[in-house]
Amino acid sequence: MNPIEAMEKVVYANDTEWKEQKDELVDIVTQDSQASYEALASWNDERITEYEVRLVTKMSEDIRLARTSLQWSSERYAFDKSIPARRIAESVESSYDVGLNFDDMIFNPFAEMWIGKIVESPQKSYQAMRFWKQSRVMQYGGALLEGVLDTEKDVYTVRDINAEVFFKHGKRLVESVAKKKEDFSGLRGILVNMARVPNFTNNYFDLDEGDRKIWMTMQHHVNMTPFAQLSPTEFSLLTQVYNKSIRLNKSHYFNSSVREVVDKGEVTNWCTHILNHFKTGAIGGDTYERLVI
Repeated sequence: MNPIEAMEKVVYANDTEWKEQKDELVDIVTQDSQASYEALASWNDERITEYEVRLVTKMSEDIRLARTSLQWSSERYAFDKSIPARRIAESVESSYDVGLNFDDMIFNPFAEMWIGKIVESPQKSYQAMRFWKQSRVMQYGGALLEGVLDTEKDVYTVRDINAEVFFKHGKRLVESVAKKKEDFSGLRGILVNMARVPNFTNNYFDLDEGDRKIWMTMQHHVNMTPFAQLSPTEFSLLTQVYNKSIRLNKSHYFNSSVREVVDKGEVTNWCTHILNHFKTGAIGGDTYERLVI
């Protein structure tokens, strides 16, 4: 009797036949991955439960069957899914593939295990960052970055990943590529060049969304090196003064002054004086303009 025949015999066996022959039949079935897979799909729950580990372990030797079994309904097929999941985690390619194709209910319980395998490959880590669905990369991008940082793929990742993913997970990525000589365009290029400045502390990625917009506006009106070296406290003071200038439609005064203030290291004194002496209508007039260095 071959394994498939043994598997089919169990399907049709009555309880007496099952009790008398179960050990012998299961021994035959678990000689073959396909037969074990068919048993899990067709035997009744009581018979599966008694030999679940043996059947699932044998089936999972075939990674294709392991992958397919994870897509079975958990309500109908309640065997231990961690066994085929661990089998998939032995392969970088298979781990990447389930991240590309499985829905969240299947992927999320084993995400840490599979991503742990993917990051062994810079190429697959890069592909996951680029081609997996955006919500998944937003959730797991920090872990996937471990596979590309300080490798030949960090540059490609900076250039190619979705903007929202970049803005959420880009801090360590920018720090990684800043050590290299490659040039980048647009905002990503600005951020990389900033990260190359010695004693860089004014980090775009450490800001909330509102302050990031101000940072981007302000960097057009300052010299890069002193702006990059501003402390978080200094940048916070600048944003307060900037916001006041916007509310009063006086941002042109701010923009014309901020470069010299930053260059001369007078941010704290300048901002503090304005904030301490601010009164409605004064900014852009005496209280503001007399403080231009």
